Amino acid sequence: MSTFDEVDEVSIITPSADNYVDEAILENQKVSAHPFRVLVSPISFSKLPRLVHPIDFVKLVKLYKNSDVFFALTMPTVALYFVFLLCKLRLLPDSKIFQVLHDFALFVYPSDSQKKLVQMLCIHEKWFLNVPTRYVADSLATKNDAVRFWRLAADKIDVIHLASFVEPRNARTTFGSNKILIVSDIAQRKNHVRLLEAFDLIQQECPYAELVIVGSVIEPVPEFESLIADMQAEHSHRKITRYNHASDQDIVYLYSEADVFVYPSLYEGFGLPVLEAMACGCPVITSNVSSLPEVAGDAAILVDPHDPKAIARAIIAVLKDDELKRELSKRGVEQAKKFSWEKTAQDFLEVFDKWKS
Repeated sequence: MSTFDEVDEVSIITPSADNYVDEAILENQKVSAHPFRVLVSPISFSKLPRLVHPIDFVKLVKLYKNSDVFFALTMPTVALYFVFLLCKLRLLPDSKIFQVLHDFALFVYPSDSQKKLVQMLCIHEKWFLNVPTRYVADSLATKNDAVRFWRLAADKIDVIHLASFVEPRNARTTFGSNKILIVSDIAQRKNHVRLLEAFDLIQQECPYAELVIVGSVIEPVPEFESLIADMQAEHSHRKITRYNHASDQDIVYLYSEADVFVYPSLYEGFGLPVLEAMACGCPVITSNVSSLPEVAGDAAILVDPHDPKAIARAIIAVLKDDELKRELSKRGVEQAKKFSWEKTAQDFLEVFDKWKS
């Protein structure tokens, strides 16, 4: 029996957008999608209680009343905060809300480009922190951050790990592409600049190495663009390949081709790319901070992400040693097998059954 057999009905609340939920999911007769145009209203109490589509709000409240669990996968937008407010004022039945916490990146690395999200988090912290029945963190590191930044009681937070979209494959035995891969949005905390500095050092010992960068810019990092331009102008033979976007299929191919995957992020709430690379049998080097050691276990080489020389030494060691590559590939696949969406779903059901009203 699959985990889904234990569920009677799933109602997915989405913004008003076509194709927001995969059609394959909606083929299951237990699943229905409910687009709510009010979800995209601005995050501001000055806008409340103005609702552009009040009928949608009535439907939202009705969905809440008819559910056993109200599962918030992201921090609530303005319309969902009406539900939170009604629960806080006891105008709706006892809270059925289970709130997922993905990370506290904006507390660790504030971003001017995400002021609305910061405002939303501050609203939640000030007014609604005690509304959810339970909080569920993606990692123990995120749970610890919730205790640190929001002073939530540790015993009110469960930890349920995510999983990769890639099923674990066989460990790899052959290498030789000399490709160093990073799959990540480009932002300050993702630490691409220090990886480029490390790559500059690597070229002295591994001149045939190629750095493959997959990810779009979500936050301006002027040093990143200028450093790439300077490196290629000074040494035109240096191979740096960039892809702003890649399909899941292409990303799996890149993981399966690279000799090493490097993820030197300064902060993560989980670190899915690490798990994806391991599932594909790609040797992994990642940071020794936040959630990354929790995800990687003993299956990756951990480095200080603030030290380009340490990053370079680790990459050189892997590029030069095929036996080390094979060992990391084997360990990585075994580590990836510890995570699955079936296990994640089962863990959520156990939390719901234990704590729902």
